[in-house]
Amino acid sequence: MKRLLLLDNHDSYTFILRESLIKAGADQVDVVCVEDFHQDLIKDFDALVISPGPGIPEQNNLPEIIRNLAGMIPLLGICLGMQAIAEAFGGKIINMKQVYHGSEAIVNHSGTELFTDIPDQFSAGLYHSWAVVQESLPDDLKITSVSQNNVPMSLEHLKFPVCGFQFHPESHITKVGIQLLSNFLKFYV
Repeated sequence: MKRLLLLDNHDSYTFILRESLIKAGADQVDVVCVEDFHQDLIKDFDALVISPGPGIPEQNNLPEIIRNLAGMIPLLGICLGMQAIAEAFGGKIINMKQVYHGSEAIVNHSGTELFTDIPDQFSAGLYHSWAVVQESLPDDLKITSVSQNNVPMSLEHLKFPVCGFQFHPESHITKVGIQLLSNFLKFYV
């Protein structure tokens, strides 16, 4: 049985993401608001998913949450969640000149297990105004996909079961989103 805790950062897509995780094979997905989260909650779950949301990671103390949990439980960050993963391990994010909301990007990936059965190039839905600065990442965080504009679209930690997507796998634009979430469940949880 795969039980996930979904950390809600007050995003309108949180419950769509919850349904997508269930379609991908999660048996149970409980949602907790970020203000109500405490580390003891994870003992009843097999993985923590950090939802998208407005603002920047520090506003909700996400980098500290990730640092405290890395290595204890598998973590998946979506959009803001991926940015928080980068910051948790010393990376930086940048406010982009262009805001992406409901935009489509062509994503190319490097072929890690997370991308099993995913075409080398696929369309993904973007809803963000911040991005990870690839050059700022430590050696143990690997960018595993980029957009056609060379913006990091996913990352994976080399030592801990931690990964993230900048794009939204739950978006109708991301046709391979359920498969990507299924791969997270298969290879990380």
